[in-house]
Amino acid sequence: MPKISNTDEYAKLTNATINILDFVIGTQNSTGATKNFPIGSILAAVLSTKVIDDISLNEVNSYQNDLLINANGVWGFFNGEHMNTVNLISNFEPDTGTITFNSDYGPYAGELNILYF
Repeated sequence: MPKISNTDEYAKLTNATINILDFVIGTQNSTGATKNFPIGSILAAVLSTKVIDDISLNEVNSYQNDLLINANGVWGFFNGEHMNTVNLISNFEPDTGTITFNSDYGPYAGELNILYF
């Protein structure tokens, strides 16, 4: 595969030209390595993601929900900010379904949206 550069213009694709067997290039979170991801696997990941909407937090440093027990992972959004990107979630414990927030930024008061898979 040729190396990607910011100096070339790539062909624009439409829905009609994208195939579920095609690949996109991205970074694997756990290793930081650049990898090819099949569009079909991305679709499967998106379809397996569930949402817990509008959880009201009142000055807490953690959140527990039985729906999160045995989840593979969580993403949190607090006041529209992606909590994982800015390290606001310090730990997720799938055995108990508990998310612990980074104490440098908490406690939180407001609404939280959780995506889990």
